[in-house]
Amino acid sequence: MSIKPVLGLCVLVLLAACNKPEKTMTNNPFLVPLNQSVNYKNVTAADVKDYAAYIIQKTDADIAAITSVQNPGFQNVFVALDNMYNQTYTANNNCFMLYWVSPDADIRKEGLAAYQRIDSLQRTLYANKAVFAQMTKFVQSEEYQQLQGPDKILVDDLLTDFERSGVKLTGEKAAAFQQLSSEINEVSAAYSTNMNADTEPLVLDEAGAEGLPENFKNSYKTDYGTYEIPIINATREPMLQNAAKAETRKAFYIRFYNRAADTNLALLDSLVQNRYALAQLMDYPSYADYYLDAQMAKNPENVWAFINGLVERVKPKAEKDIEALIQFKNKVEGTTANTIDPWDIDYYHNQLLLTQYNVDYEKIREYLPMEACLEGVFEIYQELLGFEFHKVENPPVWHEEVSLHEVYENGKLKGRFYLDLFPRPNKESWF
Repeated sequence: MSIKPVLGLCVLVLLAACNKPEKTMTNNPFLVPLNQSVNYKNVTAADVKDYAAYIIQKTDADIAAITSVQNPGFQNVFVALDNMYNQTYTANNNCFMLYWVSPDADIRKEGLAAYQRIDSLQRTLYANKAVFAQMTKFVQSEEYQQLQGPDKILVDDLLTDFERSGVKLTGEKAAAFQQLSSEINEVSAAYSTNMNADTEPLVLDEAGAEGLPENFKNSYKTDYGTYEIPIINATREPMLQNAAKAETRKAFYIRFYNRAADTNLALLDSLVQNRYALAQLMDYPSYADYYLDAQMAKNPENVWAFINGLVERVKPKAEKDIEALIQFKNKVEGTTANTIDPWDIDYYHNQLLLTQYNVDYEKIREYLPMEACLEGVFEIYQELLGFEFHKVENPPVWHEEVSLHEVYENGKLKGRFYLDLFPRPNKESWF
């Protein structure tokens, strides 16, 4: 599951806790009372493993309780399922988040393993025929006929989720669905791991680093007088917009768009094949049809109509912009080319802004320091939502650069959010 950015910030929003700890797990830092923060600073790989085992054991008990209900109702089936999902998704997010951001290799490894175990549990639950039987029995009741609003939406959405997860499949088809889902999950995780582990930098001498901002160069300068530029999202713009040497831009561009290609191309082939097989199993012509059926777009035809409509509207302007860049490059280089290489587009666009429009992003950055921008964003959100944000001093976080903020509404603590804004080795490099 993904965590969505707010105004481009990498905001990791986590539920503060799940259920109150039992006697056998009182020392696990994840199991804290509602609305208390997890002490991520003290989390170990063993804690992550034990936490996942506890959640799996408790979920199994919850499932047994639901399937043993004699008279299935909204509270004892659907609210119970909703509470159980909240518990498992909180654990799933915690484990996956640590896999993405923890500086500790053992925690990252166990975070991925724990996430995969809980994810497998969730898939198994959605295919649980005994639970689905309780759900369908309730739908035939008078209580269901009287449901309205969010309660009815919850019931109907859960029924759809179970059906889309293969609960109606039997025998070999049911086993195949579980196997394909597991393989898709494992391949996707391996792909992400390979991307984050591809840390070999682009090494530049002074000539190769010509044009790069001094503060950027200083961040990656070595004791040998060279610069080791990591191939990550955070360095893409500075490199492609500013590197004066075409060879430098080309080398970075090719490396950036081929990160982990030696391992991930095979994984992509496997992912495409497994997704297609899963769609066929569910009687859909493609994985896109299967995935979109539950989304607002509904089908690939609507998506392509939207995309092609956008292309049709923006293509004339895009062609005009590219032609302007080609002419500008020819003027600067003294050439007569009628095309422009992809690694040159950002550079000449930046040079065009600098020379003809006096727009200098590096100068603009001097007026937009991160702390001031962050404070401004917070002010907007506090006024818009009626909240108050309070930064926690010396927070128990997974890395010293991470900040923790408490959210208050009318003087009452409502939740927390974390900011992990800077790149580092083995951390997920997306914003």
